Amino acid sequence: MDLEAIERAYSQGRYLSVLRKAQQWLQGGDVQRRTELLWLAGRAAYHLGDWEQAVRLLTALLRAEGLPVRRTWQVRMWLAIALGQCGRLAEGEAMLLRLLSEEALDPDLRGKILYNLGWIYERQGNVDRALAAYQQAARVLLDVNSVRDVVLALQNAAWLALTEGLDEGAELVRRAGAFVSQASEVQRVHQLALEALEALLAGRCAEALQTAEEILQPGHRWATDWDRAVAAFVVSASAARQGLPPEIAALFAQHAKRFARRDGDERLLRLVGKPVPQHRYGGNQYGERER
Repeated sequence: MDLEAIERAYSQGRYLSVLRKAQQWLQGGDVQRRTELLWLAGRAAYHLGDWEQAVRLLTALLRAEGLPVRRTWQVRMWLAIALGQCGRLAEGEAMLLRLLSEEALDPDLRGKILYNLGWIYERQGNVDRALAAYQQAARVLLDVNSVRDVVLALQNAAWLALTEGLDEGAELVRRAGAFVSQASEVQRVHQLALEALEALLAGRCAEALQTAEEILQPGHRWATDWDRAVAAFVVSASAARQGLPPEIAALFAQHAKRFARRDGDERLLRLVGKPVPQHRYGGNQYGERER
């Protein structure tokens, strides 16, 4: 497997193969391609949830000589969210804030850094700063027509606001929905889940139940465990108000906990009433997308 093949494997999501082959080459002393191998291996480790190794690989890459300025910024952004995933939130925050002080940052990268700063603030429990960063990210990314990333930022803001019981949650759901026709299939299902939850919290139980049922159809191609957990929670919470037997509410409450446990998002686990594992930070970071 040559470097192009490793890059191709990364684009295909074959992160274990990428990490294994890149490490083999690095251990073999491949100096010429060291920076690209570290770049691929560090991100692959992040995707695989091996955040400590991601920190080591990305830190080593920052020590490399001759790294282009923009690549340095990209590496620092990935390193910041890897640090956050390791529970080192203050370090991740400081790194992102230093990046934002760079006047030459292009808007696309600035928007993604702002998004990840929102994620850090959310993990720190600073809801106001998280919402501000997510929404600022959406504005910056909209200026460069990065619509899927705009939806990602607005959906995370909406999820945060809804689960915190904030009035602005409904407006954020609406704003995300304005762009969702240009978003990915997965983001469209996320939008349905948010709309179902917003309807439930607003007392529109019939609407909430109908929307949630759409997600819970057997074999739904694009629904994630997060979507199914939210939808099952909505069904369980609205069942009694819609005259359904108590057994239905209990059944879907169990489904919600099962899906939430598989997804692992801490805010979702709290919503459905499950314990939150230590150092399990949910949410969508830009570690999940190519930069």
